Amino acid sequence: MSEEKLTDPGEFEWLVDSRARIHRLLLDLYSRTLPSTGFESAKKELALQLLVAIGFSLWRAAFLADGERTWPKMHLDQAKFLESLVRDNAIGYTQDRASRCWTFGYYLNNAYLRLSYLHGSLLPLTADHANRINAFLTDQFTPRDSEPNAKVAWEHAYEATRDAFRELSSVRRRLALFNFRADARPAVPAGAAQHGVRRRRRK
Repeated sequence: MSEEKLTDPGEFEWLVDSRARIHRLLLDLYSRTLPSTGFESAKKELALQLLVAIGFSLWRAAFLADGERTWPKMHLDQAKFLESLVRDNAIGYTQDRASRCWTFGYYLNNAYLRLSYLHGSLLPLTADHANRINAFLTDQFTPRDSEPNAKVAWEHAYEATRDAFRELSSVRRRLALFNFRADARPAVPAGAAQHGVRRRRRK
């Protein structure tokens, strides 16, 4: 009787590392969704909501990045996914995993499309991030024998999301510091300004 072949532990390195990083970012995002730490600007609140959606998509995609990614396999997994959805009227991680060649692309594309909107309408990203996002989305219209490295594409999206969140948080800190400094200015006694004017006039 042959022994069941188990996965080499080294193949889990990227999964565990990427899952830890996106989980940390999700925790940071969560800390900004609390009422006491939100943004007064509706535009910044929308940017935060987009980042939460991107973070969730990247979290899910991290579990699905392994395996073959060719166009024939994508079409097959797409059909398998729809078959399961129509038959069972339910989708969970098990179904995502079974059709991961297609579902990984779904979650990753969702992240990239939202990053593109974030950059164009709410929170400008760096030129490097913007170029990578544009290149990724443009390449979706070019069928190839095999897709680019899924993990590299995930890394680029994660880095853009992380940096966008840092920028959004720094904006809030700058506003808080400005308000703190404004509140910390010593009160001017009533009539002090007038007395000062009189003193200058005597000179």
